[in-house]
Amino acid sequence: MWKGIIEMLSVGSIACNMAVIYFTGKSLQKYIMPNKTNLEQFMYIIMVEHILFAIKMAMTSIIKD
Repeated sequence: MWKGIIEMLSVGSIACNMAVIYFTGKSLQKYIMPNKTNLEQFMYIIMVEHILFAIKMAMTSIIKD
């Protein structure tokens, strides 16, 4: 029971942190992707988010409890 709850919290935290970076990160627009539109920056954040989800799932399957 607790493992499922912790897994849900960790997935939610990845999504929340990526949203915080997108909506409040001025350095993203200024230094990392200065010539990209808002849609391109958003898609980049979604791509990074999915990469982090894949890493999390891989680590979950490799590391057994």
